[in-house]
Amino acid sequence: MDDERSLPQIDIATIVVGELETNCYLLIRQDTKEAVVIDPGADEAPLREALRGLVVTDILLTHAHFDHIGGLLAVCAAAPSEVKIWGHQAEARWPADPRLNLSAFMNPDAEIKMPTPTHILEGDGCLSCLGGKIEYFHTPGHTPGHMVYRLGEAVFTGDLVFSDGVGRTDLPGGSHDALRRSIRRAVRPMAGSTRLYPGHGPATTVEEQKLYNPYFV
Repeated sequence: MDDERSLPQIDIATIVVGELETNCYLLIRQDTKEAVVIDPGADEAPLREALRGLVVTDILLTHAHFDHIGGLLAVCAAAPSEVKIWGHQAEARWPADPRLNLSAFMNPDAEIKMPTPTHILEGDGCLSCLGGKIEYFHTPGHTPGHMVYRLGEAVFTGDLVFSDGVGRTDLPGGSHDALRRSIRRAVRPMAGSTRLYPGHGPATTVEEQKLYNPYFV
């Protein structure tokens, strides 16, 4: 199996979208202009503009709350061919159900119904994307099917870890104890220089979190 660190040059672009200022990430392979999208949030216009000239092959969902999936249709429509949508089994129905993705409660006048994952994830493993490997980790806590993705020394943590704390666990399916276990199992053991790209707010590192985040103790 190829080491994910042997991937071709991959650039990371961040697009902040929606009222909750969700971070949507583009992983762009420069030699082919292929791209992977992580958490396409609610604003279609900036997503379409950012994807101009790129060929989206895969969409990775950290979880299926409305602010992380609202741009799914726009991204799929902008792609020249069918896009693989990856999400965890526990949340496979959430994108299409406004009650499960919480849009029915947060904004009843703009309920979100999006395509469901075409490819189901369970546990930990690797995906073949952009000419190499992207690791994935099941990290329940914020939601039961929450996932974290790793490309080399870049880790996309969704709403598991932020630069100033952790994700909420008081929403349906959340668990404070599970979130703490997920951080200690999947993220804390990584090298201190590993860069963490969260679902909201600025990027941080494992080393910084070990200094300031009690969930990393």
